[in-house]
Amino acid sequence: MKSEASERVDVDPLVFQTYKTFMFFSISLILNSLFLGKESIVFTPWGIVSGLLWVPGGICGIFGVRNAGLAISQGIWSSIIVFVSFIWGIFVFDEQVRSILNTALAMAILVTGLWGMSYYSSPTYSGYTQPGDESIESSNFIPEASSSMEISSAHVTNIQKKNRQLYGINITQRHLGMMCASINGLCAGSMFVPIHFLKPSIRGMPYSISFGIGAVIVNLSLWLLRYVWNVYLLCSFKAAYHALPPLHFKVIWKSGFTSGALWGVGNVSSIVAVTWLGQGIGYSVIQSSMIISGLWGIFWYHEVTDSKAKVRWFGSAIATVFAIIALGLQHKKMMMILLLEDMFCFNLYFVFIQNIIA
Repeated sequence: MKSEASERVDVDPLVFQTYKTFMFFSISLILNSLFLGKESIVFTPWGIVSGLLWVPGGICGIFGVRNAGLAISQGIWSSIIVFVSFIWGIFVFDEQVRSILNTALAMAILVTGLWGMSYYSSPTYSGYTQPGDESIESSNFIPEASSSMEISSAHVTNIQKKNRQLYGINITQRHLGMMCASINGLCAGSMFVPIHFLKPSIRGMPYSISFGIGAVIVNLSLWLLRYVWNVYLLCSFKAAYHALPPLHFKVIWKSGFTSGALWGVGNVSSIVAVTWLGQGIGYSVIQSSMIISGLWGIFWYHEVTDSKAKVRWFGSAIATVFAIIALGLQHKKMMMILLLEDMFCFNLYFVFIQNIIA
């Protein structure tokens, strides 16, 4: 998302999400064929429900990363995901843990660690200034016609007025990015809930096909809605089409497909992890991917420049790792038993892979 090519063309979040959706569907299809065989490919409408939560949330997440920074955005949505997953898993689905009190304490430490990493990587503390941190007068959803299209000044004025009424004008890009990261957390915290309503035979990896198909359906629907919205604003079908954001295929296909492939493998891993370890613990442990994102933000994108902030960030990361271990031990089956029982240790393997990839 933060590659030089993506930054150079200022790719639209819906465009980048489209790359992710396509690659996720492709990866899920490939992995199911390799590991389970083509006969295992089934579809359930619950996949559309997951797609309805993931695709819009993913678009908000992309906007958050591009405008508030990688480390702080993932810190925000990871913390919210832990909270939402805990509520679903423990209080709604009654998932078995050794001690609800100890599990809640471990969750609290995990959230504290995630928020610590997010805070100490924030621009106000770390010394990093996010480009474009200024008040925005209009939304990024104002359609821009191509150079070959002529739009009257009345149309432009009409668009700007509607846009101010919908989105307001007294908000910075960074704050809007943080808000979008929060929306992503709320959506992502619930996107695996449909797994609990499935037959055992289509849980885990087989569900990724349904998820992928649902994501494609939702993604295409958002393009259609974007076009209808442009028609409403521009009062022209032709202008609305030309105002759709370009795919920039020649420029960002590498970063777009790479991000989609990494996320695709990670999401299939997440599905298996939640199936084996439950919504409350499984999906919460996966949020340790914040550590990996934070390391990228610190050492590659230099989002944290203050030495004290780096030390305190690593302290928060250590607390996060401690909480992850504590959560693992709270699972009804001990980790060593899981290692012996589960063929190829699929549950722990997929959690580990998800943490590295995401």
